[in-house]
Amino acid sequence: MKKGFDVYAYDHRMELAKKRLAANRKVSAHNRLKILEFLDYLETQDISLPRRIRYLQNISKFAAMLNVSFRQATRGHIESVVLNHGRLDLADETNTQLKIMTKRFYRWLRDPDDEGYPPEVK
Repeated sequence: MKKGFDVYAYDHRMELAKKRLAANRKVSAHNRLKILEFLDYLETQDISLPRRIRYLQNISKFAAMLNVSFRQATRGHIESVVLNHGRLDLADETNTQLKIMTKRFYRWLRDPDDEGYPPEVK
């Protein structure tokens, strides 16, 4: 299939988002690696590039606010981040998307077979 002109420059946007993640010192190397692995998983699930970019942006923001390893995060840690994010002056849809994307990320992280949500995000 012939690739046409990308008006929205999604490939470029993805590269920029990855560079921002790599430069973000609030996100540990382990968490950065898990985020990139999750992006690969999303690609295998036929998630569109624009949606994967949004996942990268949101999960990176979540990781920076979390301040602990994804594996060590408790339900309390996660709820605290979601609560603090919700207190920011953002649109309701933005907060809802962060919650949805965080749940999907933790579902993948805790259960690669994708059978259910872990207790941290239920």
